[in-house]
Amino acid sequence: MAAQAKRRQSRTHAALATIWFFLRPFKPQVAGLIILSLLAGGLEAATIATVYPILNAAFAAGAEQGGVILRLFDTMAGVLPIADQFTAYCVLLLLFAILAFASRLMMINFRVKLAARLVGRNQNEVFDKFVKADYQYFIDHRQGELIYNAASAPASLATLVNSVTELTAQALLSLTMVLVLLSLSLPGTAAVMLIGVGYYYFARRFGQKVAYQPGKGEMEAKRESNVILNEAISGIKQLKFFTAEESWMDRFSRAVGKRWAHFTRRSTWQQLPAPILMFIVYLGIGITTLVIRITTPAGFMNVIPVLGAFAFALFRLVPVIGGAAGLTMQIMGALPDCETIYNIRNDQITHLKDGEKGLSSFQSDITFDRVSFAYKGRPQTINDISVTFQRGKTTAIVGRSGTGKTTMINLLLRLFDVDRGEIRIDGINLKQYKLSSWLDQVGCVSQDTFILNDTVANNITFGSD
Repeated sequence: MAAQAKRRQSRTHAALATIWFFLRPFKPQVAGLIILSLLAGGLEAATIATVYPILNAAFAAGAEQGGVILRLFDTMAGVLPIADQFTAYCVLLLLFAILAFASRLMMINFRVKLAARLVGRNQNEVFDKFVKADYQYFIDHRQGELIYNAASAPASLATLVNSVTELTAQALLSLTMVLVLLSLSLPGTAAVMLIGVGYYYFARRFGQKVAYQPGKGEMEAKRESNVILNEAISGIKQLKFFTAEESWMDRFSRAVGKRWAHFTRRSTWQQLPAPILMFIVYLGIGITTLVIRITTPAGFMNVIPVLGAFAFALFRLVPVIGGAAGLTMQIMGALPDCETIYNIRNDQITHLKDGEKGLSSFQSDITFDRVSFAYKGRPQTINDISVTFQRGKTTAIVGRSGTGKTTMINLLLRLFDVDRGEIRIDGINLKQYKLSSWLDQVGCVSQDTFILNDTVANNITFGSD
């Protein structure tokens, strides 16, 4: 049990660290959202609190309970140029409702803009990191996986920021609502808080079990389907030539089926807690009303305003508590993608160290001096090669497939660095030159065709900007 609790605590700490990593660059915006949440929560609580003086005036009940609220609203109603107290309370309710609605709209607009900036920023960060990585990184990772990590995974940050900020707003609203209920009835508020806290911890544990793992499985299945789709499009000629369409369709179908199975499980459980809580509240209100009616039949009319205000507050609070559970599950479901982006941004992706010398022109020769090289995890491709290519002469490198011809060109273009020996340009080690200044002197027609989905002119002038 202690080990389990420690793991849960560690997971929660890691989740909070991940969330803060993404929100930290936007501290002013987050602070603005908290202020708007406080404003919206306070105004909404005031709207609900107005129900009590309205019912109290309608039933002409006593003011033994909720005296503080009645005095406060009496003061506010007195400012309005309306003689009838009941009408003044109704106008106050309308004013609070309009202001609460306006502040809620402002908060939503602010939050959506923050989410858009957050996703855009992280997509750019991931893309920049990929482009600056060395060529080996792209050999070590599948193309579809990289595309998913740069294009699709960051979108979960929008879910994360929306859910976290909405959860904060609902927590602040719940706090103000509890303060209102406390002023009406201490025992009733204690019962509501007991139900709410118990339900929240149930939903939290529930969410960790049924939202995080399906969310992780859904992410992995989406990534796998992306990889299969990308490979199928890239190799469509081979798929058709070798009549392999059926097997690839089957692979893609299994990946898609797995993804939507995880989605169905996560979404079903995510929507279940709110109806359960609503059912409990209906039972609670019905039973409480019957008990009060049976035990205090004479004073029942005096209790109606408090009971009505409590019921109204509960019906507003229930979606908040239920929504908090749903939002917690949404956060847990989005975390696997967010953790992927977090790891990419914090991992030390290797890249070739650039030189400092500029190369304005090629003067004499290119020399391979005792050069050896092996691709990662494979036997040596070239071993102890020494050769010189003179300026102004045409040189052809011939040999069987796999003997290292392409490897020599890759080393010359510094897609990889040599394991041993040196490549020298005009007598200077290639590593000492700025890579951009060297590549400006090189023209290369690759054996792999790369054509932009663009005009002929842009294809011809590719890389000349």
